[in-house]
Amino acid sequence: MLMKKIVSASTAFVLAVAGIMFTSSAFADDTVVVDATETVVTEPAAEPVAEPVTADEASESVAPAPVVEAPAPAPVVEAPAPAPAVEAAPAPAAKVEAPAPAAAEARQGNVDTAKAQPEFICDETGTGWLAKVDWDGVGNPTVEAPDGYLIDGYCVKAGTTEHIIWLDEPADEVVIDHPLKDSVSHYQIHVVPIPDEPEIVAVQFDVTPTAPTCEAAGELDTSVFPIVRTGYTLTVDRPYDGPGDYTITATAHEGFVFSGEGNATVRSITVTVDGALGYQNDDPYEDCYVQQPPPKYDTSRECTAPGVRTITTSKAEYVWDAEAGEYVLGDWVVTFQKDVDDPYCLVTIPAPSAVVSEQTCDNLAADVTLTFEHATATYSLNGGPATAVTAGYYANPAPGTYVITLMADAGYEFEEGEDTLTVVVPEPLEECVTPVAVVFDVEPTAPTCDAAGDLDTDVFPIVREGYTLTVDRDYDGPGEYVITATANEGFTFEGEGDPFVRTVTITVDAAIGYQNTDPYAPCYMPPPPECVEGGDTTYQRYSWIGGPWESDEAPEFGDGSNWQANVQGDPHNVGQAGAYFRSHGNSGNGDWFYLEEIEIPPCDIEVTPTATWTPPTCDEDGELVLGPEEGVMWSAVDGEEPGSLVLTASPAEGYVFPDDAQTQWYVPNLDQLTGYECAELTASASWTTTPPTCDDLDGAGFLAYENATLVSATLNGEDYPSLGDFPEGNHPNPAPSGGEWTLTFEANEDAVFENGETTLVVEFTVPEYLTEEDCAEVMPTGIPFSAPVPAPTCTAGASFDAAALGGVFDAESGRWDFPNVSVEVVTSVPGEVTLNVFANEGYVIDADLVSDEWFVEAGGARASRTIELAPAIGFQTTNPQAACYQTTTVTTPPPSSTPSTTPTTTVVLATNTPAASPTSATLAVTGSNGAGLIGLAAVLAGLAGTGLVLARRRLRA
Repeated sequence: MLMKKIVSASTAFVLAVAGIMFTSSAFADDTVVVDATETVVTEPAAEPVAEPVTADEASESVAPAPVVEAPAPAPVVEAPAPAPAVEAAPAPAAKVEAPAPAAAEARQGNVDTAKAQPEFICDETGTGWLAKVDWDGVGNPTVEAPDGYLIDGYCVKAGTTEHIIWLDEPADEVVIDHPLKDSVSHYQIHVVPIPDEPEIVAVQFDVTPTAPTCEAAGELDTSVFPIVRTGYTLTVDRPYDGPGDYTITATAHEGFVFSGEGNATVRSITVTVDGALGYQNDDPYEDCYVQQPPPKYDTSRECTAPGVRTITTSKAEYVWDAEAGEYVLGDWVVTFQKDVDDPYCLVTIPAPSAVVSEQTCDNLAADVTLTFEHATATYSLNGGPATAVTAGYYANPAPGTYVITLMADAGYEFEEGEDTLTVVVPEPLEECVTPVAVVFDVEPTAPTCDAAGDLDTDVFPIVREGYTLTVDRDYDGPGEYVITATANEGFTFEGEGDPFVRTVTITVDAAIGYQNTDPYAPCYMPPPPECVEGGDTTYQRYSWIGGPWESDEAPEFGDGSNWQANVQGDPHNVGQAGAYFRSHGNSGNGDWFYLEEIEIPPCDIEVTPTATWTPPTCDEDGELVLGPEEGVMWSAVDGEEPGSLVLTASPAEGYVFPDDAQTQWYVPNLDQLTGYECAELTASASWTTTPPTCDDLDGAGFLAYENATLVSATLNGEDYPSLGDFPEGNHPNPAPSGGEWTLTFEANEDAVFENGETTLVVEFTVPEYLTEEDCAEVMPTGIPFSAPVPAPTCTAGASFDAAALGGVFDAESGRWDFPNVSVEVVTSVPGEVTLNVFANEGYVIDADLVSDEWFVEAGGARASRTIELAPAIGFQTTNPQAACYQTTTVTTPPPSSTPSTTPTTTVVLATNTPAASPTSATLAVTGSNGAGLIGLAAVLAGLAGTGLVLARRRLRA
């Protein structure tokens, strides 16, 4: 028990107690991490430097940046020879502050290559580099590019390092700035020519093939290619080799680009050369038509139907050869019909017509009557898709423009060839009434604190242009009033809703009444204080609710049953107790009120208890401070955590706490921190077991520990002295026989485990190794029999017939053998039988192959099921439709008597004794009217709905 002490202060109580362990990063040593954004390493020069290093340069502590190869300038541009002299600006430009140094200097995309001190500093050679310039070291020089060139990089030297800076974009002027120093001693610029702007040209693919004829294909003259034009050249993909697709490509010349969208320097199109059209005799209105030769002898040309002409020949010298596609000579007589639209047989029909009806107030929308015959038609509305249409009357079709396209039937043609029709259906007319907007602008007056609102119903009916406003009743006080707007004849209301009648409900509010709960709401009267120093008096106001009072004398206050209490106070400033009247200001209406004088008691002194504390540290206890010094009584009990307290404050006599004052605090353990919170190191230890599998029969384990030492080990409760068998790391063969291990670790000096202790016990199990037999392939199997649920009889309970399972009893094992499994029948519990099924070697019971009544366990090695045996049904005399009903009292015969009905055939299984005839065993029940045998199949069919209890037990083989 840690000692607690109370420390007094002039204004507060200080309670120092032992605290719980406390961890805070605030007690860690403050470490300032300095992040050097760039480290410049000076590499020794291969040869002595060409320039002496000044004392100032030697004293600088910044080493050169790592060497970064500058990218080769692209494209390579020959600098003019000799290079134009570039003079530094006579006065240095304003200093441009270099960005903060960063590793492998990369400023806004510039590539900065820092190099160790070479023999020559900033004396780069190659295309584009101008001569090195010595600088006086004052400020940063501003350099302009020579005419026709831009600056895309520069080399700058200060001290012992040079830096090559490549710009994001070439510029005509640049400020030479060393990335690491404020001075410049030498610099050298790199220039590139200013590129010429390309000329824009429009490409024209105006090479077209010749059109084909009936006998000859089209042709493309590829001999004219290449076609060289201003700014580009046209080429073709191959010489002309007959009809087909040819690709023509336009390639821009140097200094030119194509206008418009697409590739700026290469464009292509594909032209098609068509084959010969060929002759045909199907359509006389198409090209290359050849008329068929008519029969030489025509005896008649008769129009037998519209568009159909019958031709009869007495001798057909020409016969059409379909395979050859031509007429050949023949010598027989033929009569045939020519089913084509013969111009001589066409019947002229009237042109189609459409009539749009006139719109009226009775029929606001237009109707359409469409007339045509011997034709089919489609229409398109406002350019939409084509839709089939027939002749007839169409009421109120959608407004818009209809284009009707007609096709005459075979043998018919429209008068004057009219086969299209345009019909415009107008929008429906507006209603033939005058629309008007209804305005419900009749509002009641607002209520006051003392008086209800008012509604002047004397102004109704209100007749306005287009409608009239009426009210449902004369004003009779606060409540809801319905105002109705009725449209005058010839008018209708705009907007949604009934076009002729609209209503609104307005509410006349009662007097608001005084209240003292919401200071921001109307009629607020501050409530009197619950107490005042030395006490005081105030009033309780009441209003009369006893019904109409016509007398000028005030009603008696009496017991107050006819007076309703309102807010405390005197809202009307009456200033004395008793009844008084206040008028509503119209026709003498008003209310009676009553003021009752009440006393306000004196108040106690208000104090607010406080409890604050500082947490403990690794050097000292925490401190608890309680206040105020007077007016508060404190009590404390132990908290749930060791060393913690639950403090409770209560007011002393003559004092009171505010309503929202906190009166209870949970104070943690404030003892000085020790152990884990103050330890410099964290110890740990763990073992991870990898169980054996058929891929790794032995399994494995992994032991890890840090800042800890193994001090003892036990195997299955026995001491295991060979601690050297537990090195850190992987244990591929943890234990051939398996076992329960307990390892004990002690934390090293200045370390504790995460639980705050210096000792940690690690317990784990190493499973037995698997064998090849364990991993032998097994076959899934089900349970090859049904377990019948026997039924009781009127006089005997149900008994289980093991022979009914259909297996073969093995006296040595005491089980019934079946294909792939064996069954143990357990009847040791009265009223139930348990079936335990064991898989034979090489097999496993698959849960998906058995019914839900079976509980499969041990990975399919066994399964079990428990069947309840119902007791005897018993005779009864109440329900003649039920089993075991009898009309007379039944006396149970003595055990030795022989029943008059066929006895139940029951096989009782004795230990190690097989049934005589298991295949013919049956289960029987006996009814009141004699014996009735129910075969095994009937019992199995009755399994549905029987009460089965699954015995979920762990069976051991």
